[in-house]
Order: sequence, then C-alpha cells, then structure tokens
Amino acid sequence: MLFPFDLLISAIGQSPLLDLLSVMQAVELADGRVVVDERTGQTSNPKFYAGGDCVNGGREVVDAVAEGKRAAIAIAKALEVRA
Repeated sequence: MLFPFDLLISAIGQSPLLDLLSVMQAVELADGRVVVDERTGQTSNPKFYAGGDCVNGGREVVDAVAEGKRAAIAIAKALEVRA
C-alpha cells in the first residue's frame, strides 16, 4: 500500500534541526525540544509525529526506537480511521 505525503523528514543526525522545526506550522517547541503526546508521539500539529533526540534531548538509541514504534502505531491507527 502506498501513502502520499507532502513532507518527509528523515533522521539524519544526533541533533535536532531547530531552525527547520521552528518554522513548521503549529509544532510546539519547549526548551529546544518538540512537545509531543507521550503515548503517540503526535505533536501539537496533528499532521506531525516526532521521537528521538528532538523530543527526548538525546537519550539511548533504544528510547528513540521505542518512540518511533509508538508513533508508527499511532500513525497506522490514524490512517485506518481515514480509510
């Protein structure tokens, strides 16, 4: 199954791209981090999900993987509702 999207931001390093994140519409930042719902990884803009260093400030890789998995599950559920 293919899903169209307007923007994809890949994980390309260990520091958040705050300049890019600061211009994203309605994505709340606090203390240099993206604010998310901890259960889903959803940002204050319901179109965007985040995890890893830009959310947790740079903890262990296993934390970033777990956050990515939570976000992926939430995204899949959101897409199921739309289908």
